[in-house]
Amino acid sequence: MSVYMEPLIDDLVKAWEEGVWTYDRATKTNFKMYVWYHYSLHDLPAYGIFCGWCTHGKFPCPTCKAALKFIWLRKGGKYSSFDKHRQFLPADHPFRQDIRSFTKGVVVTDSAPPIIMSAAVHAQIDALRVNSEGGFMGYGEEHAWTQKSGLWRLPYIDDLLLPHNIDVMHTEKKLG
Repeated sequence: MSVYMEPLIDDLVKAWEEGVWTYDRATKTNFKMYVWYHYSLHDLPAYGIFCGWCTHGKFPCPTCKAALKFIWLRKGGKYSSFDKHRQFLPADHPFRQDIRSFTKGVVVTDSAPPIIMSAAVHAQIDALRVNSEGGFMGYGEEHAWTQKSGLWRLPYIDDLLLPHNIDVMHTEKKLG
C-alpha cells in the first residue's frame, strides 16, 4: 500500500509547504490553498495496512499497544478483546461492577490506558531498528510495526490527535 501512497504523500507535502494555486469562482480570483491530511477512515484490517501495523494478534491497536490486555482463546486459537471495553467507562459506571452480564465474577477497576499522541508514536517508529531478517527488532513482543508508513513524512503529522480512525459501521457489521 505504501508504494501506491508515496505519490499522494509527495503531493500532500508539496501542497502543505508551497501551496496550490486555486481559482475561487465566487470572487473570480486565484489564491494559494494549503492542503493537509486530516485523517483516514478504515475497517480494522485496512487500518493496519494503511498505518503499517499488524492488527492480527495480541496488539491490534497501534495507539494502545500492550496497554490493552487481550485474552487468548485456547479453543478458538486467537486473541479476543471480550469485556476489555469496560475500563474505558467512567469509574462510577454500573457496568464496571456488573459480575453477571460480562465475564462472570469480574469487577473492572483498571482505568483506561493513557492516550498516546502522534508525536510519541512517531518517536517509537523512528526508534525501530531492522533485524537480520529484514523485520523490526521486537516485532510480536513489544510492537507489531510491519513498515514505516510514508504518512510520517508529513510535517504536521505529530500534531494530529488521531490520524487513523476505525469505521464503526464496518466493524459493527462484522461483529453483529
